[in-house]
Amino acid sequence: MSELFFIQNGSRRRAKEAKCGFCESLFLTRINSSSKFCSRQCSGKSKISRVELKCYECGTLFERTLYSANNSSKHNFHFCSRKCKDAAQSLSGSCLEIRPTHYGNGLGIYSYRELAFDNFKHECSKCGYSRFKSVLQVHHKDKNRHNNTLENLEVLCPTCHMETHYLDNSGLYTKGA
Repeated sequence: MSELFFIQNGSRRRAKEAKCGFCESLFLTRINSSSKFCSRQCSGKSKISRVELKCYECGTLFERTLYSANNSSKHNFHFCSRKCKDAAQSLSGSCLEIRPTHYGNGLGIYSYRELAFDNFKHECSKCGYSRFKSVLQVHHKDKNRHNNTLENLEVLCPTCHMETHYLDNSGLYTKGA
């Protein structure tokens, strides 16, 4: 048998002939290599490296690579899509183990906006601006964004909000700037 060679990155390499584990075609590989496939496509399509999983949310059967199946889930829950994962993780979902601890407690720094607009008029409490609700802002009177009690919240237009922080010498625009 004659010695086989192939060119890789401009260098001549000694080679052996191997049979692809997926398409069964012959290909050249390095002598000391353990390559089982002729290409990445064959490696990805190979049933050897793929497993069938069942979606925790909808029950659909789907395939993942063995690597992806072993490394994509801390809690061993597998999902066929991001939509199913989000549904299972939601407040009405079935998978409590993967739900973040802050879900549903209403203590997030952004829940105050909905609270204010549900309880106050959609207008600036200082100047009365009410043309566009989306322009209005919610101000924390004690400057603590985690104190979301109604007594601490106030609806302001952007101008009055900046002016309030300027006069208190707090926030983005201060008297020293």
